[in-house]
Amino acid sequence: MARVPRVVLVGAGHTHTGVLTRLRHQRRPVFHVTCVTDHALAAYSGMLPGVLGGQYPRSLMEIDLASMCASAGAELIVGQVEHINLIQCHIRFTDGRTLPFDVLSIGVGSVPSMDDVEMTAPEQVVPTKPMQTFLDRLDAGLDRVIGSRVTSELAIAVVGGGLGSIELACALAPHVRARHGAHLALRVTLVTRDSRLSADLAPSTARRVARALESRGVSVVTAARVTRVADGALELADGRRVPSALTVWATGATAPPILRTLDVPHDARGFVLTNATLRAHLDPPVFAVGDAGTLAEDPSPKAGVYAVRQTDVLWHNLHAVIDGRPLRTFTPQRSFLRLINTGDGRAIGEWKGRSFEGRPVWRLKDRIDRRFMSRLRESPHG
Repeated sequence: MARVPRVVLVGAGHTHTGVLTRLRHQRRPVFHVTCVTDHALAAYSGMLPGVLGGQYPRSLMEIDLASMCASAGAELIVGQVEHINLIQCHIRFTDGRTLPFDVLSIGVGSVPSMDDVEMTAPEQVVPTKPMQTFLDRLDAGLDRVIGSRVTSELAIAVVGGGLGSIELACALAPHVRARHGAHLALRVTLVTRDSRLSADLAPSTARRVARALESRGVSVVTAARVTRVADGALELADGRRVPSALTVWATGATAPPILRTLDVPHDARGFVLTNATLRAHLDPPVFAVGDAGTLAEDPSPKAGVYAVRQTDVLWHNLHAVIDGRPLRTFTPQRSFLRLINTGDGRAIGEWKGRSFEGRPVWRLKDRIDRRFMSRLRESPHG
């Protein structure tokens, strides 16, 4: 009897969970799938601001990977990957275990960049990644700083200028007050090194975002490069100081350390370079998807929408590389719907340069997010 090829998915981001949902409906799998992750739960980042703002229970943004893998007939291994050996074709974990593979796909995401920042008070920083533990780490930090504060006002900063940073800044105050009292005096500041927030937004959308932040009581500091996290403040390159007892770090993406150890080409930020088929290495076949990979000929921003769209290409190519068939190519879309949760039952949208906002936009975002999570949780026969 011929040996069944082993496909190993490292990471449980949007692309790999999409592959697992397709595996549920394949009657006769042509390969054995093992999903490797350092957390037993996956978290959908699109719903995080809604959870923070009290619009969703936390369970709605979480995916039980054990249940997902079981329903797909896949194996789940929870462990920390130490090294990926492309010569002997195995993964080594920090506890000494090894896992062989025939085909490898890497989708370990990204981490917020903290390069060139002096962390004098690292305990006052809460990075957004890993997303699975963000809420626990945020709440532990809030409990600590609120319990030890010496002033009546609590200052919190969000560092980063992307859409996720904007949503977090809008949702922080409701979360803090729900946990520590509605009358807590709170100052939230959004700090970005860019000259304006989300430079890729249309001007009309940017104006709507600015008004939403103002209405939510969020101050914005632009053209601000953080050089030091000090006790109770962020120090900027131009000498300014931004009060912050606790800082949410949501800056642009950089590569997780495990990617830098992989013996394949990388881009300037340490992400794995791939060709248009998402392939990074020929023998053994290695793919890199989501934030972990960068298309060498057509790099695109690190965004979840691309990872979701890569699922069909990866699913086809995993089969094709085993069967010796031609691989498909992935072409990033040039425009996509942007929906920004402002934390007040409303949302801001942009489509092909046109912006719109209101409660119907929030309902649209809610419907899209719930449908996405429903597909991940559906039964094989649903």
